[in-house]
Amino acid sequence: MARKRLNKKVALIGSLVFVFLALAAILLFLYWGRDPEPFIRDGDAAVKAADEAIDEQIKEEEYKRAVRSYHKARSLAKTDSRKVEMLFKLVDVYIKTNLWRNVHGGWNKIIQLEPKNAKARFGRLKYFYIMADNNPRGYYWTEVESQASEFIEVAEDANLLAEDTAQLESFGVQETEAEGKRLGPYLYLLKGRALLEITRLGAVTDRDESIARAIDDLTKVQELDPEDPQVYWYLARAVITKGEILASRGNFEERDKTREQAKELLEQAVELAGADDARAQINLLTMKPVFAQMTSREQLQSLEPEYLSLVEKFDSSAQAYSALGRFYLQLGHKNLDKSIEAFEKAIELDKENVVYALNIADLHYRRFSTYGQNPELYKAIEVASKALTLPDAQEISGPRQMVNRNNRVLLYVFLANCYIEQVLEPCEQRSESESQEWLTNAEQAVHEIEQFYGSGEEPQVVKWQGMLELARFQLGKGDRDTAIKKLYELTSNLKHLGEEMRDFLMLLRSFLRILPNLGRHMSFS
Repeated sequence: MARKRLNKKVALIGSLVFVFLALAAILLFLYWGRDPEPFIRDGDAAVKAADEAIDEQIKEEEYKRAVRSYHKARSLAKTDSRKVEMLFKLVDVYIKTNLWRNVHGGWNKIIQLEPKNAKARFGRLKYFYIMADNNPRGYYWTEVESQASEFIEVAEDANLLAEDTAQLESFGVQETEAEGKRLGPYLYLLKGRALLEITRLGAVTDRDESIARAIDDLTKVQELDPEDPQVYWYLARAVITKGEILASRGNFEERDKTREQAKELLEQAVELAGADDARAQINLLTMKPVFAQMTSREQLQSLEPEYLSLVEKFDSSAQAYSALGRFYLQLGHKNLDKSIEAFEKAIELDKENVVYALNIADLHYRRFSTYGQNPELYKAIEVASKALTLPDAQEISGPRQMVNRNNRVLLYVFLANCYIEQVLEPCEQRSESESQEWLTNAEQAVHEIEQFYGSGEEPQVVKWQGMLELARFQLGKGDRDTAIKKLYELTSNLKHLGEEMRDFLMLLRSFLRILPNLGRHMSFS
């Protein structure tokens, strides 16, 4: 009886195993029998429809359909190369829809499947390089150095160093270092520059070793691509940095030698650039005061003919006129008109340049502060307000996100300063409603600053909240004690905040005569 029950159990288990194997075989057959091609065709058709669509909703829906189809095709792909093909299609859609986190994830997945895939590595490296180049605090350079070093090894093994970078482009964000370059010089340039910036930021344990590697890499670029004038600029900066490191230990003779070497490099760049590239001459002119050890405005004045010659020679170069504007700024307030004229010519040639617009706004404000010309204040505010509408001041995702956000907050900081100062110390008689309008504008500007920094403990946020509260108090609407507390806490920490807050401190002191009681609560040391 027990044997019969055992036989029944064995038979049942055998049947179940048979059924399981049969189902597995059917599922395997169905899986391997399914073709990704229909989904690829559907994805391609959806992308084409999205690219041609005028209606934004239709465009969005078609791109979503393309993503679903490409994901399905990738799940059905039977080889890594086919999966990589689908990932590249997905990356292209993500770039078009500004889903940059997904773009970066796509490149990483491609590199996991094909570690030697140059196109994915190039896209990823370029992305980080643009972020590093446009981040004022110098983030991402370590990542650039790491990726460039790894890419060089991969490219050497795959004999790709002679590849044209134009063949590897995967997204259309401007990045001049890659223009007309072979992959080898491009990678060594990025690696060398990253090491230079890391060294200058002090983000290394051995500055001597780091700057030596930077010089080696940039020298290699000079050997591989001696016709590129821009590499001479980075190499000159690296050589000067080496001299500064040596001078910090008292070796001033070596510093002078490196300056002479840098000067020779920049002069070579000018010869190579000829009549087609203003950057090389701008670079040399910018460094001449360092090479000649010019310390006074009178000495700087001697360079004016060279700057005027620069804009005459490159009369269609916005960069040349911007350099002239910056030069006049160094000569002091007597040259404000000349500086404004130069920057206005620069922005006429490059209408969407936020930096030029901010410079012009600041110069009009300086002219107002110096000469008390009220129209200059209104012009400054008008220029800054219009600059907020420019493409490079918009909130976007992608490698230029940080620089756009920085541009935007700088404009709001400028406007907040203008509005609050005019509430506290108006340049003309205003009605109550007009004063309220200035305060409302100030509140909007400070709100944008708060949104940028996020933390209420950030010194810039504390500063502008305190100044705004002062402005409210001036109109009988704010809390003086709150303003005093915020500004007192800030001024107590000024020694730790560095020079960036000096202008604010001077401005705050000027307001003490308006609110004399404030002075009793603060100590400026």
